Amino acid sequence: MAYTVQDEKRLRKLIARNRPNPDFPKPEDFDVTEDDVDEYLYRMNPQRDILQEQKKQLTVMGLMVIVPIGIASLFLDYVPALLVGGIVGVAACLCYHFVSRNMQRRTLQRLEESGVAEYIDAVLSRDPENKPADNI
Repeated sequence: MAYTVQDEKRLRKLIARNRPNPDFPKPEDFDVTEDDVDEYLYRMNPQRDILQEQKKQLTVMGLMVIVPIGIASLFLDYVPALLVGGIVGVAACLCYHFVSRNMQRRTLQRLEESGVAEYIDAVLSRDPENKPADNI
């Protein structure tokens, strides 16, 4: 489930306000830490994640294409060598893309397998302002 910035703020307020309450869900009961909750909310926030990751990937991929061409142009003077440098750069970009996507998937899978989602659902179910969306 993707959480918006408003959900994140509401969740943090609920936790801060009800932390001393003994009946309130504790992260330890779900075998998670506050850092796990922070990372989960960060990874599950689509607006934040998409913009930052796209900017980072485009920068890295651009450098991965330009650097091999620059290196090839330093040592070789003919056009086929520059094409080889471009092909090497594009291949490096594809490898980087697949490796980074795989790492993101593994991170999300690890977070989903932990008890963080259950903890967040338990906290949000205790929210008196939690309104069901079926009254639209």
